[in-house]
Amino acid sequence: MAISERKHPDIHFLFEGKSYACGYEAYGRQYIVLPDGRVLAHGGWLEMYPPAPMDLRVIPIPRAGASAQEIATDIYGVLAREESPHE
Repeated sequence: MAISERKHPDIHFLFEGKSYACGYEAYGRQYIVLPDGRVLAHGGWLEMYPPAPMDLRVIPIPRAGASAQEIATDIYGVLAREESPHE
């Protein structure tokens, strides 16, 4: 199997005391969109496998009425999902 065909694990991170996960494609992008539509920018990546975003902060993106998925698509971000405590 070629490296490009290998399935990478999800990226997991904590933000405001909650656990989130998103696809590995976030590693090549600047923005992660939370399920509530807030947009996070990161200050770099902790180089581990899988990588972890560092210095997450909310950035203002005025998108009244848009879904989190629409925001992620429009800004070339990745949609995160909240993980339950027992995942």
